[in-house]
Parts: sequence; C-alpha cells; structure tokens
Amino acid sequence: MWILVGGVYPAFIQAVQVDPSENVKERPYITRNITATRYAFGLDKVGRQELPGLVGADRFRRGPGTANYQSLQDIRLLDPNFRT
Repeated sequence: MWILVGGVYPAFIQAVQVDPSENVKERPYITRNITATRYAFGLDKVGRQELPGLVGADRFRRGPGTANYQSLQDIRLLDPNFRT
C-alpha cells in the first residue's frame, strides 16, 4: 500500500500533469528561486553603465588597418592553429 502512495502515485502525477506542461507548471517556482538568488547575492542592487568603445562594424573586423587589429593580435587563444 505504501509503495503505491509513495512511489506510483507521484510518478503518475508527474507523467500525466507535470510533464506535458512542465514549463508552465514550474515557472512560478523558478521565478521565485531566481528572484531569491538575486536578492541573496545582492544582484538586485546592480545597475547598468554604458562603456565607451568601438561602435559599428569596426569592432568585428580583424584585418590590418582597423583600430583594434593590434589588440586582437595580442589575445591568447586556446586554438593554436587559429589565424586572423
């Protein structure tokens, strides 16, 4: 009897009610968990700050003659065969 109550019934509820709409059923709990974690680590007090930098496509170019070419050459990569 206790095997049915303790093992089979929860598995049945999980399979029939929770699994088909897991993200909807668990969303409130996950949201509360994330909110509590942010509060516990003080992340709710963190603000945003804009930093000046390269704007536009220049920040993605790697060839010689671009403003960030030398900086990109100095970056160490895990792939020793990578070439710019």
